[in-house]
Amino acid sequence: MIKTFIYSRVSSQEQLSGGGLDRQETDVREYVTRNGLDQYEIVAMVDRGISGYDGSNMRDGELGKWYKDAITGMYWGSHLVLEAIDRFSRRDPMLAMEDFTVLVNKGGIKVHIVKFNTFINGDNLPMLSMMMNLAHSESKQKSDRISKGWQRRRRMALDNGTAITARTPYWIDVRDNEYRLNNSSIAVVEAFAMYKQGLSCGLIAKKLNELKHYFPYMWTKTAVQHIVDGLNTSGIIDAPRAIKTIKAFYKSGFSVEDIAKKMNAEFQFMKEWNAPAVHKLLQNKSVTGLVEIQKRKLIQEFDSDGKPLELRTKSEGEKYFESIYPQIISIDDFELIQKLLESNRKVDTKTGKGQTTGGTVTQNEDGELVKQFILSSLCRCYKCGGAMFNNIVRSKRKNGKVDTYSYLRCLNERDAHCDVKALNYPVIERAIIEHVKGLNFDTMFKGTNNSELELLKTREVELLRDIATYEDAIAARKAAGKNTSPVLVTSLVDAQDDLEALQKKIRAISGVNVNAEELTSLNESVFDVAEYELRNMVELELQKIIKRITFNCTEKNIYFITIQYNTGTVLQHGLKVDKKKGVIETYELHEGNKGYVSNGEVITPALIEAAESKNIGIFEGKVM
Repeated sequence: MIKTFIYSRVSSQEQLSGGGLDRQETDVREYVTRNGLDQYEIVAMVDRGISGYDGSNMRDGELGKWYKDAITGMYWGSHLVLEAIDRFSRRDPMLAMEDFTVLVNKGGIKVHIVKFNTFINGDNLPMLSMMMNLAHSESKQKSDRISKGWQRRRRMALDNGTAITARTPYWIDVRDNEYRLNNSSIAVVEAFAMYKQGLSCGLIAKKLNELKHYFPYMWTKTAVQHIVDGLNTSGIIDAPRAIKTIKAFYKSGFSVEDIAKKMNAEFQFMKEWNAPAVHKLLQNKSVTGLVEIQKRKLIQEFDSDGKPLELRTKSEGEKYFESIYPQIISIDDFELIQKLLESNRKVDTKTGKGQTTGGTVTQNEDGELVKQFILSSLCRCYKCGGAMFNNIVRSKRKNGKVDTYSYLRCLNERDAHCDVKALNYPVIERAIIEHVKGLNFDTMFKGTNNSELELLKTREVELLRDIATYEDAIAARKAAGKNTSPVLVTSLVDAQDDLEALQKKIRAISGVNVNAEELTSLNESVFDVAEYELRNMVELELQKIIKRITFNCTEKNIYFITIQYNTGTVLQHGLKVDKKKGVIETYELHEGNKGYVSNGEVITPALIEAAESKNIGIFEGKVM
């Protein structure tokens, strides 16, 4: 069956935002109507953001997919309508001419060029050669002008202090052909200052949001897809307007990728800070005014038949920095911040995955850093005492959408040595976080009396002296060529064991330096796995106060969580959790096996004072 195929292509965001596709489609459809080609079924093909200069549209685009079918003769006698020859290809004329010749002769396709108001078939192929040379020449001249213009602007900027390009970090504007700091620079300076003072990225985000020092948001196709799917807008200011705009674009037929580009080009939405955004800012070297320049070289490549492809540039691997932007953070301060960041996050050189002292940061399918699990080594199975791990399960629907489920599983159950059921991890995590937020840190984790602590520290000094004496004696015997005395070795090991136990007790009763402000002010963002910096902080804070958490599934849809603490006036808490309702009972055990139980509320001194009320009861014995 004969068809009329119309093809449009744009290769840059400027063309997308400037109506390049609309213009092409209008011109092409007018040509189709004018020449009677609308008598056939019309099939539209579009390639957005794909280059014709390097042949990307023939490799990765809609045109390339269609071309493979067309040259088999599948559409013999059909028409391909282009606005101009460069929509098909801007590659070397010889290579492009070969593609056209195969399409016309083997595929039986008539190629219509709207710009010249003509068509190409097997009889007038020589005319196509002139058109191809013209298209390639125009494209190369444009590329050369851009390259030379960029080099000239960069040189002028360095010599005269003028702006190179309008593309800048969000805290810098171009005014009167100069780079000027804008109001967003205030938040940048504040963020670096607060991190230098010891605040975490999560707390910095919280304080910047309280000051309403938001940052300009750059839309991605993933963020747009979330809104199309009805998911949350993750801190976007004026979210209703953003949702309305995106859904209108989507209804009009724009892809999520095109919508993201249009949102960035035509609007400016602000976003609340979160821990990852602060972390990313702290790593941005542009705050020092330095811009990374990549040295490049020309290379020649060949296709599978040995024919030369268009020359292209490739990185030489060498980079250098030039001072271009206004400096708002000194280089010394920036390097100090990088060392602080590095001390909080290490990278596994074998797997490439981010590691922290409290767990693992990984990459999801979109390449974003995420932290799925924040309970880490604290978890134990109530039934067998085995370690527990976070099991991620992905299920693909018929419509292609992938759902992700997270479970807490016993390691022994995985190996068939325990029969405890897998637990819904998000339910458990939420129950524990909400519980911890309500704790009274002042009363639970204050240190014990100073006299006991002083006695322990005195004993610590004595043990350190004993260990030094044993080590010196062993070293002296070795130096004299004598055998090491078993008594000395045994005494050294015993002293080291005693010291380890003593120091653990000292740490336990010295009072825990818990960042209570961070924990008590947590909001919904802590449950977002993309907030890996915030979740790192929470995990490390939990490890300061919690010794162990055990889990059991007591009945259908009911979990029992036991939380044992490292120190403090409370030995442990028990949480009875309904998968749908959340925490329905809370137990608290004190020394002497005296305990309290509430109907789900976090047990506080104030609640204990009202022990006779219906909200709390008293019991004796173990929590579970």
